[in-house]
Amino acid sequence: MWTMLGVSEQSTFVFMKPDGSMEKASGPLSRETLNEHLRTLLGR
Repeated sequence: MWTMLGVSEQSTFVFMKPDGSMEKASGPLSRETLNEHLRTLLGR
């Protein structure tokens, strides 16, 4: 989808936690930073 729309990066991410609450992260995120957010959300 991003390629079709010409989007080269995502500047804001919204993560939905298992309990339904949300957490927002801004910036472009590196792969490691994105993985860190996911690990935190999953409790790992």
